[in-house]
Amino acid sequence: MSQLPTIRLGDVSIYTGRNIHCGFPAIAGGVECVPVPSADTIAAAQRSLVRLLPELASAEFVPAPDLSSLASDAPAALGATLAWLTAQLQNLGNGCVSEVGISRAAAGGVIALSGYQIPEVAAQAMQLATALIAACCAAVVPALESGLQQSLDGFLELARSRHFDVQTHAVVSAARARNIPHYRLCSAARFVQLGQGVHLQHIYETVSDRTSEAGAKIAHNKVATNQLLRNVGVPVPAQIAVTTFEQAAAAAEQFGYPVVVKPTHGLQTRGVTVGVKNARELMSALQAAAGVRLGGVLVEKFVPGYHHRLTVIDGRLVTAVKWIPAHVVGDGVHTVEELIAIVNRDPRRGDAHGYAFDFGRQWARLAPNPEMSRMLNAQDYGYSSVPPPGRIVRLHGTATVASGGDGVDVTDQVHPEVREMAELIARAFKLDTVGVDYLTDDVAHSYRNDGGAVCEVNACPGFQGHFLIGVDREKILDALLQRDFPAGQTGRVPVVAIAESARAGTVARMVAHLLEASGKTTALAYSGGVTISTRRIRTDDSAGGERARAVMFDPRVEAAVLELSCASLLATGMPVDSCDVGAILEVDGAHRRRDGVTTVDEWGALKSLVTQSASRYAVLNADDANCVSIAARLLHVPICWVSARADNLVVKSHRDANGMTVTIEGEGGDAAIVMAEGAQRQRIATLRDLVPVENAAARTGDAMFAVAIACALGLAHADIQAGLATFRDDRRVD
Repeated sequence: MSQLPTIRLGDVSIYTGRNIHCGFPAIAGGVECVPVPSADTIAAAQRSLVRLLPELASAEFVPAPDLSSLASDAPAALGATLAWLTAQLQNLGNGCVSEVGISRAAAGGVIALSGYQIPEVAAQAMQLATALIAACCAAVVPALESGLQQSLDGFLELARSRHFDVQTHAVVSAARARNIPHYRLCSAARFVQLGQGVHLQHIYETVSDRTSEAGAKIAHNKVATNQLLRNVGVPVPAQIAVTTFEQAAAAAEQFGYPVVVKPTHGLQTRGVTVGVKNARELMSALQAAAGVRLGGVLVEKFVPGYHHRLTVIDGRLVTAVKWIPAHVVGDGVHTVEELIAIVNRDPRRGDAHGYAFDFGRQWARLAPNPEMSRMLNAQDYGYSSVPPPGRIVRLHGTATVASGGDGVDVTDQVHPEVREMAELIARAFKLDTVGVDYLTDDVAHSYRNDGGAVCEVNACPGFQGHFLIGVDREKILDALLQRDFPAGQTGRVPVVAIAESARAGTVARMVAHLLEASGKTTALAYSGGVTISTRRIRTDDSAGGERARAVMFDPRVEAAVLELSCASLLATGMPVDSCDVGAILEVDGAHRRRDGVTTVDEWGALKSLVTQSASRYAVLNADDANCVSIAARLLHVPICWVSARADNLVVKSHRDANGMTVTIEGEGGDAAIVMAEGAQRQRIATLRDLVPVENAAARTGDAMFAVAIACALGLAHADIQAGLATFRDDRRVD
């Protein structure tokens, strides 16, 4: 292999939110190459990558960057290709990344930006992407060099074990679309928090905080499930627990063949054998059930009919799917083996962990196995048999997507009494989400007249198969989110973000005090630590980063005030995806020459991350020319201007346009903090109402900004007045 060009990945940063480079959480890596390959060489490398990994060109993926517009800017072409490939490698591992970009570094280099789900996986993806691009820039290679192939395989194994499964990703995506914040609790497991503070809800797949643990344990136990269903009048198959073959044979004789053999405790269809027809098959089925080591073994009376999954969410039947076991249809020409090969040509079928981006649309391939051989033998067929035209040859006893089955949405056909039965089961097990496995030929008929029986109850029903066969995703996802966040609720608590300045810490403490005065348990994360209400949680610097983000996980929190240092904004970006009010008290030169940020404009751009993240109001200092300059870039949110002078031209113009302002009016002891909005004017507090301190001017300035933030949050004026009258810098916390 020819010598690789020297492509080096510089410093890599992980941003948890909006940052100095882009408006989304991103992994950012500076890329260097000496000498820099031409844009044509990079474009050729990009084409080589797609030839090596055709999945990169899938329409479901982030599209490859068009380098034609970067023909004269090879560093940008290299950065764009690195960002694209970093995202795509994560997508090959089911990362579901859609945002990429580039940014210019202060020294003139290029920074590649890619969204991510898990930081350590994203970091490996960027390292691997750098190596792949280097290899393809060196030569158009027909295949991956063995070391790179091993690196790719190892990365994909890691990524697929860590990234969200399809249904968790679907729930998280739907939550994001409804403006419900989400937080992954740890990178090694798929536990997710939806909402913030007092509104938070934990989910794992389809299990939520509201899922009854006792009900889930009962559902996991097939003997207890059968008895509970029988007690509430739901039809169930007769079953007998057995420990020996002799007991199993006696049970089969009592019920009459065929029978069903399964473990007493179940996970999906592991160890389940359906349609056991004789003693020889019974022995194999017993071994299969015992082999999964999920408790004892049951022999159950066989109930004919199709397997229907009835899904109840929050007490209401949401979907009903008729599952059809894996099968082929004879044509009088091809053998069973050839018919299986024809079915497998469907591009939707593939390995369970293939490179497909939308892993919710990956059908299982049909592959010969002992269960398939048993089913063929029971129908007097073999793999070399040629079924007559139209003959359906069943290949599996259970009807799951994982075993190659298919399904049909029959929600609109469910008989009212069947619907009532499914909803009764959810109440009986006290489960907020439940999958009821119901056997019947036709779900449109009542079980009271035409037979049918419930064979399983699932406390954590999956929806991958539903998505695969085209069941309306929105119907399922809306029901799951409505369960925890009724319409109009986002699970957010009011959040204030204040950019670092000399007075930011005091203003943050004052705003937290005003929120407490309004009756909200408030988290304060600032340079002096973290407090929840009046209790101190941390004493170290918590102005930004993970320490500020952590208050969103506390179930006591009804509001949060975050002081954000410039260092934290540079290092990790915003700790939250949005805030209600973002405030910049001043933009000065006190923090210049840090990490490449040297000018007042650059510091203003950094601090403006807090106002760009604001959803309700931006609070700015009208007496600071640099703050006034920032306002020109704020088009998405109204501004509340703060000034010590009521005649400030910015304030007057804003007030004339019906905007919100907070100023000082009057002289001496009669001077007051006044909030104005259009024709409305309200004296919030006279200066004599403030607790006196040595530096009265500073206290007045701090109070103005605190009032502005409180008014922007919509706090009652009486609560603001009460809070101002009792605030002290030295208030004691435990």
